[in-house]
Amino acid sequence: MEKEKIALLESIYRTILQIRILGYKGQQEGLSKKECELIADLADAIHNIPEAIAKDKIDLDFQVDIMLKGFEEKYNASEVTSPYKCYKASLEGEGSFQ
Repeated sequence: MEKEKIALLESIYRTILQIRILGYKGQQEGLSKKECELIADLADAIHNIPEAIAKDKIDLDFQVDIMLKGFEEKYNASEVTSPYKCYKASLEGEGSFQ
């Protein structure tokens, strides 16, 4: 389970970077309703992960298949880095935490 926890943390890290980039863009240019929804959906995809890891009670199917993959299905990861793809890459040893 340790490898999965690290992959989930990697997803949080990458997603927060995406949110930060979108926030800086918003400061410069303003944000559209679509971009605001994207930020909310990114945060929604990862917000339960810290609590799950802290309690050492991870429902991996919920975190990965419902939350991360749900974001992937909505956006097809065409506009931003996908939290799900970050998770999968980390599991394969391609994440920055490796």
